Amino acid sequence: MFAVATSAVVARPSPDRALTLNPPKESLRDVDFAVLPSSSIEPATNAKRFSQGLPPMSPRKPYPKSGTRVAFAPRSKASPSLPIRKRCNILVKEVDVNGTVFGFVSAAWNILGEYGPVQPSQNGSLEISFSYSVDSLAHINLLAVNGPSAKYPFIGGTLGFVSTNNDLSPGSYNYFYITGTTQTPHGSPPVEGDNNWFGDATGIPKAAESAIWTYDPVTNYLSPQWVNTDGSTPTNYLIYANDFNNAFVVTGDPVVFRETFGTPYPGVTFTCVPPKDA
Repeated sequence: MFAVATSAVVARPSPDRALTLNPPKESLRDVDFAVLPSSSIEPATNAKRFSQGLPPMSPRKPYPKSGTRVAFAPRSKASPSLPIRKRCNILVKEVDVNGTVFGFVSAAWNILGEYGPVQPSQNGSLEISFSYSVDSLAHINLLAVNGPSAKYPFIGGTLGFVSTNNDLSPGSYNYFYITGTTQTPHGSPPVEGDNNWFGDATGIPKAAESAIWTYDPVTNYLSPQWVNTDGSTPTNYLIYANDFNNAFVVTGDPVVFRETFGTPYPGVTFTCVPPKDA
């Protein structure tokens, strides 16, 4: 059973301020994300494409000189499994014996560029697209087909406002938001830069990762997996901040997280549900 704190917790960064999951609304900047330039959604190399379950780029045609004998190249290793393209909406359920259903992830962000709003109907909810293969089920990029911004088209992770560093671990309340991001290198640790809407919306620079998802084709679960700065992959726990924050967050220790923020936020799962027109 998860521990729940009922009193305010003193912020470690400042002894005079209680920890809050998100920055104050006063920190928001006036940015129209709908007019921001689009970001690339295609991996640039075959290695990256294979790692994401995508087919290789079209090869360049060789033009050997006439009469020149071309030695046979050694046989290459077996090709990776054929990629499978998947489209779905995301159903949110509580991790409990009853599997309480919260609804479908909305195509709209909250005001900080975080995914969190949900809706009861599958129609019009967030639709995602991704590729995977049976030998590549991790480090997947989820593309928001009907997302709010073409500049941040991926559903990735951005470090939390009061996280003490870029790593998740047992014993730490550190967390990241599920946000709109650009594409970061496959399997890389957190990347600094202009790569997430949270930073644009608040002016607070935070590192992000896009290829954080693992897909289970048996259960249809989509599970987050953060890569720490040292390359380690701690156990991740997906949590729904279903109060005024209205955000999905991920932590490495849900007990410490709940104690720190004094909230009984529920643990949840993401299930990939085929669109009704599929």
